Amino acid sequence: MRRRLLTNSCFAAARSGARVVFQGDAVILGETRFERHDPQFGHESAAEMWPNIAFPRLPLGIHLADGQPVLGDANTAVLFSVGRPYRRISIAGRGSWTEWIEVRPDVLEEMDREHLPRGHPGHAAPFQSGCAPAPSRAYLAHRSARARLSRSDAADPLTLEESALEVVAGVLAAGFGVSRVTRRTATDTARARRRVVFEVQGLLNRTLGLPLSLADLSAALELSPFHLCRVFREATGVPIHRYRDALRLRTSIERVEARDSTILEIAIDLGYSNEAHFSDAFLKAFGVRPRAMRGGRRRRR
Repeated sequence: MRRRLLTNSCFAAARSGARVVFQGDAVILGETRFERHDPQFGHESAAEMWPNIAFPRLPLGIHLADGQPVLGDANTAVLFSVGRPYRRISIAGRGSWTEWIEVRPDVLEEMDREHLPRGHPGHAAPFQSGCAPAPSRAYLAHRSARARLSRSDAADPLTLEESALEVVAGVLAAGFGVSRVTRRTATDTARARRRVVFEVQGLLNRTLGLPLSLADLSAALELSPFHLCRVFREATGVPIHRYRDALRLRTSIERVEARDSTILEIAIDLGYSNEAHFSDAFLKAFGVRPRAMRGGRRRRR
């Protein structure tokens, strides 16, 4: 039975390339990091062993072999099929940092069948699109599993594998939900719409703290506001403003935990009018206020 945990010091090291941090029977957890100037950043890559669900810690564009661009961020997981080539696309001049879960193919097929009609031959429909929404429950479960891995004394293999499969199930369910809405779209139209979504996601990630209006977005993409809103919602399952709000809140978690800024500073940086507004939104999204997550201690200046 294969199980491997890395030590605390290994987990903390920020090394270039891909590395495994946990290896179980049904899932493998790891991470990949590349600086923007690293020659391997732009090289063609492909998942080699098992299908892969990646959670970007930095916004990252992916150019798939069929020419379809997708963008992964705090709201969107990137899906890699075995042998399907892709290239990385820098967002705002950044490199890449993804944390990923590989799933044993037979386990993934069993999970897929829960979403397919009886008698269907079976295929990973969400993986065809290259990305899928990361629901809040799956996102937080993934963060919790990675936090346990950073503390070797708390990294129980059974808990890690079960949590990882829960995360994968949540992403698959969300991906199948979106694919049911978009599967009847013609190929050329689907690619054009995917490009629109990619551009909107990139713009939102580059301007999280700015009060962009719908007019700003539609002017930047040279599309009508109605068409822009419809295309984005069909592709992601949520309206643009909710996608942006979720990005802001998920991005704030690491800053809240880091204690390098006050809660008010984080709120203002991310576009909230005041700390109370940010705190209420944080509570609604995660069930806890930012000060409680931080432990209630104010930063010492």
